[in-house]
Amino acid sequence: MKKTLWLTSICALLASCGSSSPSPPPEPLVEPPDAGEDVEDVDVEEGDPAAVIEASFCRPLAEASCEVARGCGCAALSAECAEDRTALCMEELEALIAAVGQGEVVFRADLADRCVGEALAAQSGCEVAPGRVIDARCPQVVATSSPLGAACGEQAFCASGDGQCRDGRCVPLPKLGEPCDFVCGDDSYCVLGVCAAPIAAGGPCVEDDQCVAPLRCLDDTCGEAVGDGGGCLEDADCVVGARCQEGACADRIGQVCGGPGECGVGAVCALAEGRVCRPQGVEGEACEGDSCDGAHFCDRAEGVCRARPLPGAPCSDGVHCAPGAACNLETGVCGPIPGEGEPCGLGSLGPLLCAEGLGCLAGVCGPMPGEEEECAIDNRCAGDLGCDFTPEGSLCRPRRGVGGACEADHICAPGTFCDFGELKCTPHLEVGARCTNGNECGPEGSCLPDGRGRFACAPMPDEGDACFLECGQGLTCVNVADPVCALSVCF
Repeated sequence: MKKTLWLTSICALLASCGSSSPSPPPEPLVEPPDAGEDVEDVDVEEGDPAAVIEASFCRPLAEASCEVARGCGCAALSAECAEDRTALCMEELEALIAAVGQGEVVFRADLADRCVGEALAAQSGCEVAPGRVIDARCPQVVATSSPLGAACGEQAFCASGDGQCRDGRCVPLPKLGEPCDFVCGDDSYCVLGVCAAPIAAGGPCVEDDQCVAPLRCLDDTCGEAVGDGGGCLEDADCVVGARCQEGACADRIGQVCGGPGECGVGAVCALAEGRVCRPQGVEGEACEGDSCDGAHFCDRAEGVCRARPLPGAPCSDGVHCAPGAACNLETGVCGPIPGEGEPCGLGSLGPLLCAEGLGCLAGVCGPMPGEEEECAIDNRCAGDLGCDFTPEGSLCRPRRGVGGACEADHICAPGTFCDFGELKCTPHLEVGARCTNGNECGPEGSCLPDGRGRFACAPMPDEGDACFLECGQGLTCVNVADPVCALSVCF
């Protein structure tokens, strides 16, 4: 399996870190590496931010990314790869370089070295360096020099990278065992809201973020994803771009594919590229639909993947922020996902985002509503309660079984739907049964024309199958003369 480092993912992250309104400008400052730090010894003029940033960040990153990308299956690399990528990195960071030169922010060359080094070390197979590594190690490379305890502006980090700005005041970054929003001030990672030490191979886990990168959480244990030819039980056991076939992981990158399920975890079947498997898109790569990975979004104006901004940076397209962050509806700036009592965050589906376990109620995050309380804005309720649409409003109530009164599917028990003709909860219909409203066939079925002028329940259409409005995961019903399901990435 080949690997690559996506240079512009980290460059774009740093560019966003320097984009907020600055604090009152101190003297221009580019902090050198600490004594003993393993940073390439390059002769640069002291205090020249462009030279320092190129020497300590852009050039090492470009050279490393070119070295590992030559055999990764990407587009052919030019002989001037390192020069081209260095120039691209410097172009991405123009605004940051200007801000450093004007004394608005500090660039920490030692932290930049750690950012690049840990991102490289955390790669595995065709996977991009895990977002948890980049997000935990790279943002504080750019900060203001406002000391701890001093007032600070909108820039996320202060105290030259050792503090964060909270409620207008520079406070220390949290340490091991302390609550956190995004990053920690030591070698721990912010996992489930607490700074925690990464778990080594063989340790118990719940999710990938708890494991030492690039380990993954496999069967509740931190371990290495399996490469080409290794034994497996399911696709999730294999590295990105490989599938578990007949008990062994098989590399699918560059192989011909027929649909989105044929390329393994973290990869897509790209019809526009000749119907071949490729890793999900990252910074600067061409995209369509949902073909970018979770740390990026598809900028439809440019047709390329762009990094989701970190807290402190303006939201992209007015809604997009990095995983674990939300767009503030009033300021248009990314911040931590709102907690109880805070205004709901804005995401791609609307002002619905709240911390895990909370719901958006009248624009404010709060506990999920209980029985007879008004439903959350997205019709959710606590526990197994359903949202009942009534003349008095939407209220949380116990879900109803077969024969129970209903106005929508939300109040019907699993395995049933709301029959809009009878306004009663009714069992999902079997394949071949006539349908009219589209909700009768269950989550695995679809209401399709039966060829005789009627509609009937049928299995959810797969790629190439005839469709009527809906298709299986990763597919779109292309509305042409004879609509069929096609890969969403192509539209």
